[in-house]
Formats: sequence, structure tokens, C-alpha cells
Amino acid sequence: MRALAAGLWLLSATAATACDVPVFSCDVGAKRLSICLTGETLTYSFGPSGAPELLIDTDLSRLDYIPWAGVGRHLFESVRLRNGDYTYEVWHSLDRLDPDATLEGGVIVFQGDDTLAELSCTPRTARGDLYTLFVAIEATGRCFDLNTRTWGACNGG
Repeated sequence: MRALAAGLWLLSATAATACDVPVFSCDVGAKRLSICLTGETLTYSFGPSGAPELLIDTDLSRLDYIPWAGVGRHLFESVRLRNGDYTYEVWHSLDRLDPDATLEGGVIVFQGDDTLAELSCTPRTARGDLYTLFVAIEATGRCFDLNTRTWGACNGG
């Protein structure tokens, strides 16, 4: 738990506060989790609303985003942002077959390969769509290969 607290208090020196396109947000207890796109930079923010404890900026060219596979009951997507030895995986999921389903989400915090915490959004507070990142990454000239589930250069033909 101490390692998690230390990780959450680290601040990125280059973190931006502007937000052009809100991608995903939710409440996690008394704190706010959000990811936001400004130009070609994705910003992860976590902490009290208006006073985040952690901000991480990641250029779209280095973003580790895994879109929904297009099959299965749950529409599940995730994006990983790195800050030193820590990785923050923001995810969202929606049960496509349940007409009363609400968007769920959260963040999983890793240090190396070790899971430090799994924080879920407070029910009914999740908003947004990580698919926004698919379109933004493709606009930078990278394409997603459904067979390998990886991003790479687009084939021009």
C-alpha cells in the first residue's frame, strides 16, 4: 500500500492541464480519474476533483491502447500509461447484451509485473469512450492489426 501511495503522489514534470477532448472519466470513491486528449497528447489525471495528485502525459505515438476485439458479450477496451516503474491501465467495459447495462471502468496500477491496486469506478459515474483513441492514433499514421493485436505503420495500399 505504501508503494501505491508513493506512486500516486509522483507528479509528471511535463503534465498538461488543458483538455480538448475528454476521453474517459469517473469517480473512484472521493477521487476523480480522467483521461483527456489535447492535440497528440493523452493526459491521465487522478486525485481530488480540481486538484489531481497525479498527472501523466503520453504522446499518441507511444500510447499502448488495446481496442475492443469486436466479438464477445462485453465491449472491453484499455489504455496503459507509464510513469517510471509504474503503469496505469485505464479500462472500460459495457455488457452489449444487457439493455440496462451501464458503463463500468477503473484503473489497475502495476509496478513492473506486480499488480499494486485495482480501483473500480463508483457505479454509474463512468463516462466516455476509449474508442476516441483509435481514431486519434490512426490520424497519426498508425494502424491496428486485428490479427496480431498490435499497432504499426499503415500499409498505403
